[in-house]
Amino acid sequence: MLPVKLTSPSSARSILSQLGVHPSKKLGQNFLIDRNIAEIIIAAADLTGRDRALEIGPGLGVLTERLAASAESVTAIEIDAKLCAYLQERFREQPSVNLICGDILRLDPGGRFDLAQMKVVSNLPYSSGSRILMEFAMMMNRPACVVVTVQQEVADRMVAAEGSGDYGLLTIWLQTAYDVRAVKSVSPTCFWPVPVVQSCVVKMVRRPDALSGPEKKVFSRITKRCFSHRRKQVYRMLAAGSGLDNATVVELLGNMGLSPKARPSDISVEQWITLAQEIAGVAELAVRRT
Repeated sequence: MLPVKLTSPSSARSILSQLGVHPSKKLGQNFLIDRNIAEIIIAAADLTGRDRALEIGPGLGVLTERLAASAESVTAIEIDAKLCAYLQERFREQPSVNLICGDILRLDPGGRFDLAQMKVVSNLPYSSGSRILMEFAMMMNRPACVVVTVQQEVADRMVAAEGSGDYGLLTIWLQTAYDVRAVKSVSPTCFWPVPVVQSCVVKMVRRPDALSGPEKKVFSRITKRCFSHRRKQVYRMLAAGSGLDNATVVELLGNMGLSPKARPSDISVEQWITLAQEIAGVAELAVRRT
């Protein structure tokens, strides 16, 4: 069995060398080696002995070992086959740790797991972190709590307010589904290999569902369309994305106190929710009349 002291660059390099693993930029592999940051992440998750944890990209298991000590069970999903084999051996005598080899984006986590009863606690891969979070946010059975480490620029977008340069599609989707807050900035030296960017621990706590299934489809469609042309006036893009005529869209915006000349970043999260509800309602009414 390989040594498990992982809180120094030399230890991480040694273990990865023995495993024949070369950190991949494509996979966004930067391994957490700081004990204090690991403890901050675990503390932010408020784990109890009844919680089930989901970890994405466990790497060498720095968080996994702490999750196993704090939660009832841990499901860890690792895309790297060599790391997965290492983790399976390392945790083979801990039945509460379930290791899965695979890509979270191809495993249909919403169908495979009861995510609504789980907490996601992860040092997310830089390359796919935003996409993973957005997919969670749009699930009806989205995780109850998410505590993750992401790039600082991603964290800035996650917590942004309307009107700011960081406010965009990621902001809208996450804040519709979660209360989002930054927990702790993380120095590049807390990882190996050392990334060129700062990181941040972010906590997301599930909000009550504001959108029904049909409304969520409208929400997804109109926000994608509008933020793909974020400098254009929103009413034309809303009309094209919703199938409604310009006059109806202008009336909807006016009823919400919004100018038809508003840009996508001028519209708050709650207003985007209302727009999706109103557009879905108008479309449903039109179907009933036919």
